[in-house]
Amino acid sequence: MIKCYATISLYLDCKFHFLQITLDLHQLDAAASISLRDSLLALLYEYRAGPRYIITQICVSLAALALQMSEWRDVLPQITDLYGKNPETINCLLELLKVLPEEINENKRIPISVRTNLMVMSV
Repeated sequence: MIKCYATISLYLDCKFHFLQITLDLHQLDAAASISLRDSLLALLYEYRAGPRYIITQICVSLAALALQMSEWRDVLPQITDLYGKNPETINCLLELLKVLPEEINENKRIPISVRTNLMVMSV
């Protein structure tokens, strides 16, 4: 029962991070953004075995961060290097690759200028 509460708490924490990234990332300086990115990447590795909805929520937060964080220029090479070499983490890489384009197209809270620039770059 305690593990269930911890998982629910983690899920809500991930949702909160997503909202903070989407709405308030502009308030963080570059060092804080990098620290947040590194924390989310470490959290994803920690929960690589699941539960799946935790992996998905961390990936959605990372995708929103990747779309808005201009300092993070090597998103795909970095996540491929971190999660693509180990069979235990390949599910994390695949989930990130799945949610990244979804965030570009569907997250209307990301500023229009960021979404527009990303769509132009992907064409």
